[in-house]
Amino acid sequence: MLKAKTVDATKGSLLPAIIIYAIPLMISTLIQTLFNSIDLVVLRYAADGTAVASVGATTTIIHLIVNTFIGLSGGSKILLARFIGAKDSEDTKKTVSTSVIAGFSVGIISSIIGIACTKMFLRMTNCPDDCFDSAVIYLTIYFLASPAILVYNFGSGIRQISGDTQRPLFYMILSGLTNVILNLILCLTLNEKVAAVAIATLVSQLVGAFLVLRRLYKIEGDCRLDVKNMHFSKNIFGRMLKLGIPMCLHHALFPLANLQIQSAINSFGSAAIAGNTASVSMEGLVGSTSSAFSTAALTFIGQNIGAAKKERVRRSFFLCFSLAVLSSLICGLLVYVFGEFFFSFYVDTKEAVAFAMVRAKYILAFYFISAMNGVFSSALQAFGYSVFTSLNSIFSVFVLRVIWMNFIYPIFPTFECIFVCFFVSWLFMLVLNTAMNLSVFCRYKKGTLKRII
Repeated sequence: MLKAKTVDATKGSLLPAIIIYAIPLMISTLIQTLFNSIDLVVLRYAADGTAVASVGATTTIIHLIVNTFIGLSGGSKILLARFIGAKDSEDTKKTVSTSVIAGFSVGIISSIIGIACTKMFLRMTNCPDDCFDSAVIYLTIYFLASPAILVYNFGSGIRQISGDTQRPLFYMILSGLTNVILNLILCLTLNEKVAAVAIATLVSQLVGAFLVLRRLYKIEGDCRLDVKNMHFSKNIFGRMLKLGIPMCLHHALFPLANLQIQSAINSFGSAAIAGNTASVSMEGLVGSTSSAFSTAALTFIGQNIGAAKKERVRRSFFLCFSLAVLSSLICGLLVYVFGEFFFSFYVDTKEAVAFAMVRAKYILAFYFISAMNGVFSSALQAFGYSVFTSLNSIFSVFVLRVIWMNFIYPIFPTFECIFVCFFVSWLFMLVLNTAMNLSVFCRYKKGTLKRII
């Protein structure tokens, strides 16, 4: 057996512990985004801008279906953080076993829904005719990878919440390298370049899922996956659903609201889709910093709530919040300032680069607001108030963006107007998040906070 290398969130100095915990997560997300970017770069040189646009036209649909189910893993993370902090060995083991079974099961469901609804969603988003067939091929192959994607996310979530962020990083590197190598080989041998990229993604996800499961099987401790005694706990799964369904809704609302936005982007043609895709890819690089500290907030706040260490809960929040905002502010502004240089690696026309810069103006330059919301949401989820994050998303993202696209955008039907919508919805969400977090922390400090879990 292998001993797990973990960071104990309930002991020692917080700042170095948070940084040590977050850096592998940050690098892991960064590498994943870079490897995804390589998909686009390979298509840019192996095929043409239409191939890049074909993949770009699928982004919102993938986020809507796959990321919605990934939200369920959030319920697993919250439970694990509490159980680990409280040293509850029995429930920790049950949660690990139930999480892996749930991850595979919802992955199968995600595959079925995704493949069945591919053409319908592409038509809903007005995917251009020159991208449609390739987009269908990419989505069909990608959704076949859903079980592996979900198992990897549930499994790596178990390791992250237990304090081990190094191993998921190694697995991300190995699966990413697999993706890059297969991209190059398949793009040289297959005529359909989009299919080649999709197959490479499928195989790399299978590699990642295998490595995570292997690690869970071999480690010692309560977070070990005991295959011989695997048990699906209805009680644990019920609690996981109670916390995870609001997070699924939270994950679903962003892409669901963005379906109409994607349709508007598609109406500007292939150059706009390619430019938008390039900017989204760079946002992933910037977001790797803030998402790492958001995950750290969930882990450190959750474990210390379980350990009943109020001062560490408070300090964990403020440290994660400060680090997330500072890192995303610096990275976002740097990428925006040098945006034209970076975007030229993704797209081959000045028109597409110009479209990318429009999105970057309102997204990358103000990404620190999204970072604030990320840590605020993680804190509320750690306390068990994941329902509020979903309600906030309903009003701040779904309702506001639908209103914007139906009433504001028709008056000002420009490419810029589409992305002002993001900025406004982030600000609205920030106001509600701030108010709710102040209320929760004040009640927690006084000892009057209702116990959710």
